[in-house]
Amino acid sequence: MQPIGIVFDPSNLYVYVANVEVNADPHTVSVIDSSTNQVIDDIVIPSSAVGIAIPIGLSFNPINGYVYLTTSSAQRVYAIAYP
Repeated sequence: MQPIGIVFDPSNLYVYVANVEVNADPHTVSVIDSSTNQVIDDIVIPSSAVGIAIPIGLSFNPINGYVYLTTSSAQRVYAIAYP
């Protein structure tokens, strides 16, 4: 697993890390509680008919609390709303 992007949500102290699994599918976004440094969840990035969803970027919107993930071959943007 190779981390490819990282963002921080200061409202809940969560760190989101986009991961690429070399020669594998699916790829994931790990949710890390920075107060404990523990991975609390791995969100699977779904593939589509266009191809495997390889993460290429993450962004955090402090207004709505969403993390946005862009993918390459699947040509999609995913909005992640984590509790």
